[in-house]
Amino acid sequence: MALGSDGLIHTVVERPGEQSQTLYYHRVSGSETRSINGEWEGEIWIEYDPIENGFNVSSIGSSKPVTVKFDGKRWPSKEPRQDPDSVQFIRIDDSSFYDIKYKGDVVTDILRHSISSDGNELRVEILNPKSGNSRTLLHSRRSAEAQSGAAAVAGDTGLQRFAGTWKEDTSKTVWPVDPESTLSYRQNSDGSLTQTSASGTYKRDSTIWLDGKSHVVKNTTWVDGKLDEDKDDPGLTNTWIEKGPSAWEQKAFRDGKLLLVRVREIGPDNRTLTETETEYSQNGTSSQSITVYQRTTNTTAFLGTWKPISARDVTPDVMEISFDGDGTLNWHEFALDYRFSAKFDGKDYPVTGPAVNPKLRETLMKIDDHAWEDIVKDGEKPSQVRIWRLSPDGNAISFTNVDLTSSTPLATSAVYNRSVMQRKAE
Repeated sequence: MALGSDGLIHTVVERPGEQSQTLYYHRVSGSETRSINGEWEGEIWIEYDPIENGFNVSSIGSSKPVTVKFDGKRWPSKEPRQDPDSVQFIRIDDSSFYDIKYKGDVVTDILRHSISSDGNELRVEILNPKSGNSRTLLHSRRSAEAQSGAAAVAGDTGLQRFAGTWKEDTSKTVWPVDPESTLSYRQNSDGSLTQTSASGTYKRDSTIWLDGKSHVVKNTTWVDGKLDEDKDDPGLTNTWIEKGPSAWEQKAFRDGKLLLVRVREIGPDNRTLTETETEYSQNGTSSQSITVYQRTTNTTAFLGTWKPISARDVTPDVMEISFDGDGTLNWHEFALDYRFSAKFDGKDYPVTGPAVNPKLRETLMKIDDHAWEDIVKDGEKPSQVRIWRLSPDGNAISFTNVDLTSSTPLATSAVYNRSVMQRKAE
């Protein structure tokens, strides 16, 4: 749906292999600048009635309103003759949200709804996780400035105010916990163990040898019950050792260089498992996070199944953003030496770094002069959708990330503050 400069709502219905259809709605009531609340009239009458943390949607032909709640839960779909059987709504901020559609446990489409700062434009962009395609379903009105950000950009993108050094405020970071995620261990007859990481229809088995020796990482992955081609990477190795009866230490290396150290330790109650992970970059920096698991099976030591109950950053992330004269954004995350350079043209750009998957790609799209979106892809398949929004004073960035690799997409939020030496005076 689009709130156009002509005072109409523009709705585009698009289905694979079918011609797009545009519907027009005139506002009957309601006058909030950056809201679709109120009554609308076009081919059908429709009304958006605000409620706590959501709204009710009524239309001619519906027996009762459809409730939309920004609670992260999956709601049964009320869309007749359409593929999704459930939907999930995740709020980004007061003027934008995600609408995630499911068929069973499979995500079929992810729609991002966003209203422009002047309230004259609402864009709905759709991302198909299976194909990796991303396209704009509707764009009611495009100013010259917005058009320059959507095409290959030359010169000023309007986003140069993001340039600078930014540090994460870990007290404001919200890490969600995947309710379907599990971690389990079982003993094998040859003395090794199998570690299984699972979430919904995804499962990965990894072989562990607690002998302190270096072993090439061997993983077997299933997606939707089908074996996924997962080739061994001879440059990626692990060593595992026991640090007592209730603690294991894992070290991961790529081509002999240390990537991470992960210590998992069982608490005195034998019911909780704390994982402390430290990742290292080749520039000498590191970052640390902590995840706590709870045992779900009546087993001892590490054997059995564990579910995550909390996660948090310990070390604040620091990133640097700069722009070239042609509008190219240069990105550097110090902790993992994660780097890329990309334009806001919707094309894929490579990512570099010692711990980075060589198939990783970044795709950037401008939202407005204070916000942009990037899609992280593993090859052709999107794995994350991220929104970066600058505060009015230019001294803070709010960040929302939706992880698409879990069966239920999870939203992480964080705040980055501008370096004190670079703070804006406005």
